[in-house]
Amino acid sequence: MTARELDGLAPLAEEADWAKAVSRSEQHVLSLVVALKCFQRLGYFPRAGQVPAVVVERVHGCLGLSEATGWQPPDRTGRWQQQLVRERLVSARIRSGRGRWRSRRSGLRRR
Repeated sequence: MTARELDGLAPLAEEADWAKAVSRSEQHVLSLVVALKCFQRLGYFPRAGQVPAVVVERVHGCLGLSEATGWQPPDRTGRWQQQLVRERLVSARIRSGRGRWRSRRSGLRRR
């Protein structure tokens, strides 16, 4: 990854505040923000082994989490975190006036 691509993964203050408000631990904050940034960049949630360590390190550094906070691939909270990310992005799209989205299965298709 280039430095420019890594800069694009830096979470906004608003995104960091949101993650901290809905998470119980620093580890969950990190997992949630990694999921958010990956989904924003790729349009899907990659499997745990597909997330490069440099991405996790970049997000970790930007969030200012303690060095003891490690990233763990999503476990049973992964689905919940994915749902939070989808809800956040849909509500942001509605607030920006770009319309409401729903997925093809019930997901991301413009109404």
